[in-house]
Amino acid sequence: MSSSSSRKRSHSIESDPAVLKRRVIADENGAPHVGINGDVSTQEVEPSADDKLELFRKEAIYRRMKHYSRENERSQSRIAELEERKMTCEAGLAAMSACWQQLVDTLRSLVGPDESTPTSDEIRDLYHLSTFVSEDSMPELKSSLTKTQDATTEVVSKLLSKPTVASGEHRDTERQKAQAECAALRSQLDVLQIRLQDSEDRNERYREMLAASENRFERLKSKTVQEIQPKAKTGHTLEDQEGVTETEQKKPSSPAPNGEVVVSRQDDWQDIADHREKKIQELEELVTQMTQEVAALKIQVQVPSTSQVLQSTQYKSLMAKCSQMTVTLGERELEISKLREELNTSTEAHSKSEDALKDIAQQEINELKASLTQRDKDLARLRESRDQQTAELHERKTKDSLKLGSYEEYKSLAASQSERIDVLTSQLKRCKAQLAAQANREDIIKFLLEGEDMNHTEYLRKQLAIAEGRIEALDEAIAKLHPEHLDIARHVQGEADARQELFIARKELEKYRKVYGDLPSASADLQQLVTQLQQKEEELQNLRLLESQREQNEATLYTEIDKLSSAWEMLDQQIKSKVFDLTSMEEKLAKALQEKAKADNKYYSIMRDKDATEMERKALARNLEKHAKAVDALKEQETALTQQLASYRNSRTFQIILNYSITDTCA
Repeated sequence: MSSSSSRKRSHSIESDPAVLKRRVIADENGAPHVGINGDVSTQEVEPSADDKLELFRKEAIYRRMKHYSRENERSQSRIAELEERKMTCEAGLAAMSACWQQLVDTLRSLVGPDESTPTSDEIRDLYHLSTFVSEDSMPELKSSLTKTQDATTEVVSKLLSKPTVASGEHRDTERQKAQAECAALRSQLDVLQIRLQDSEDRNERYREMLAASENRFERLKSKTVQEIQPKAKTGHTLEDQEGVTETEQKKPSSPAPNGEVVVSRQDDWQDIADHREKKIQELEELVTQMTQEVAALKIQVQVPSTSQVLQSTQYKSLMAKCSQMTVTLGERELEISKLREELNTSTEAHSKSEDALKDIAQQEINELKASLTQRDKDLARLRESRDQQTAELHERKTKDSLKLGSYEEYKSLAASQSERIDVLTSQLKRCKAQLAAQANREDIIKFLLEGEDMNHTEYLRKQLAIAEGRIEALDEAIAKLHPEHLDIARHVQGEADARQELFIARKELEKYRKVYGDLPSASADLQQLVTQLQQKEEELQNLRLLESQREQNEATLYTEIDKLSSAWEMLDQQIKSKVFDLTSMEEKLAKALQEKAKADNKYYSIMRDKDATEMERKALARNLEKHAKAVDALKEQETALTQQLASYRNSRTFQIILNYSITDTCA
């Protein structure tokens, strides 16, 4: 309980003075105003310097925004005016383009296509100015052109049919008048352009002055500016007050007590504002008047009236020049008639030479066609022989590839068979060694271990032949010594026998030494032991032979295992290659079937194309006959048109007709 009471704020007996909340409100001039408890105070508090500066900045920003708003409104009105003028110009451009195109089409239809057809893309673009304007936006233009098309055609026809013979003096006079009028119009145009430039400069200057006056007026309406600026001197007049600039620094005046403003100062500023407002209205009226004058002058410069054109000195001088040109035209016509006769004679000679050249060219063409036909036949024959040789070459290549494959298979089979033969040979050698070991033939085992590729019988026969040869040689030597020296012959014979017996004895001695060692003699009681030892020695010898034979067999077995493994791998590869060959053969068979089907389809399509080509050829032959007749008719028409065009060119009426047509169109 004590803790809760300690938390409470103690109530002092002497109550503090209550602070009333002040509400900031704005007066009728936009200045901040502070009231107590929501009530408007009758006594105003003088604002500080910071408040005045902030208020001055806000009002300056507001005046600048109003200035931008006025400039935007003027720009928008100017844009709308320019858009309207642009639409008018586009309509005029479309009308001119359509009139020009209509006139050109009419002249082309009446004169001929050769004179009116443009020679380049740029001239063609000049004929089609209406491509830059949409036709959908001007349907009334299209209807008016449709109405005036017949009238234009009639006028041009009359001009073409009208004789163009006129007096030369009259045309000279008209030409001089047109030249003089053209010079006068050019001088007037220069003057109007200068006046237009001056009017535009004055309009821009008045617009800037109007914007500055509006800014000054808005500044003078601000009460904050009025408070910042000092009071005007008493002796100054209204004109002196107008000449005061905005950039002068003035001492601030203290506001009137209780928020009241001096009435006399407000009246003075109101008079200044009214005077400037009147001046602004006068300037705006002057700007509007000058703008209207400029627009009228522009229209007058761009589109002169028909009466002005006819009364101008340029037009009169142009007509005079036309009359002079008519006189020269008459003189030229005489020359043209002479030239026409010369042209006819040259044309006849040219036609004769042309016919002769055509005959020669036709003969050469026929010869060339015959040579081309013969060449085509030779080419077809050569192509056929080439295709035949290509097929034969392909067939031989296929056979060669099959032979090469068989050759490779034979080689692999021969290699595997040779390895098999080697294995069997080694196995045979083992069997021979085993038999020799079982027969206790050490000499045969040594022969087999030497590894010579020879039969043992042949080896023995060879050794026997060598021994027999030596014996025969010795016998012959002894026979030669026998009749002369009998003692020496017997001595030699006895020595040979002794040596043979010595060799046999040494072999026997070596055998006994292997069994008994180096004993000088043996007792009789050891006879049985000697026999047993001899048997054991024979068995040991057999075992040694078997051991050597086993070692040889192991080496050969390892070699055979390696050869068998390689033969197994080779056989596996052969089997896989055979499987792949079978797969490739199946694929080739499937491709061959597909190609056969494609070839059949191609054959049938070619036959259909052949039938269609034959029908088309017949139709083309019929059309060719029709076209030949049409070409003959067109040639006759071309001859007539050429003569007519020559007459038009010689008379030089096309330019005069075009000038009259342009004048009527402008009117």
